[in-house]
Amino acid sequence: MHEFTQAILAVGVPRDTIVYLIGLPVLATLIAFARQIVGIKGFGIYTSLLLALSLVALGAKYGLATFVTILVVGTFTRFLIKKLRLTYLPRMALLITVVSLALLVMFYAAGYFARAGIFATSILAVLIMLSLIEKFISAQIEKGGKAAILLILETLALALTSYYLITWKSFQKIILEFPVLIITGSIVFNILLGKWTGLRLFERWRFREILKKI
Repeated sequence: MHEFTQAILAVGVPRDTIVYLIGLPVLATLIAFARQIVGIKGFGIYTSLLLALSLVALGAKYGLATFVTILVVGTFTRFLIKKLRLTYLPRMALLITVVSLALLVMFYAAGYFARAGIFATSILAVLIMLSLIEKFISAQIEKGGKAAILLILETLALALTSYYLITWKSFQKIILEFPVLIITGSIVFNILLGKWTGLRLFERWRFREILKKI
């Protein structure tokens, strides 16, 4: 284990905290690469990271179940209250109220069927997921249903990739062995990535016929 890591552990900082803080730049770089080079948009780098960390806190199974419940109930509720013609903030508050009740029902059902593992969920992670409802609903209003679903799927794909990477034992071992190299590499790579001005891979595929003529 690297001396830097050992020094932090020696003062009482938990191992997982070190792994997540040093691994976070790698995840951010991965998402930046996916957006800048590949062309995967999602809801932005912070949203994807927050969702990934929420999945770490909740676990993939319960995290996805919570996330899907929030999205489905939130979307359904939006259509139900649309006719009330409420202003934005009261509408979002009402929507969050309904989603919160739906989560309580889900937890009750889990307890009833002896799925006690879901009670280990972090309320902070649930609140983070709940905050994504606002972005999803706003995207539905501004860009339409299909575009909003595509954005949420892209965000979920980035979050799941980040989740599996940060929970991979071999990757955690690399983080603890080479923390300085990882941080330095992330800085250098992002500086180079920030200077990229070419077409994204998805754009090359989308405009391939035009590019052939050029």
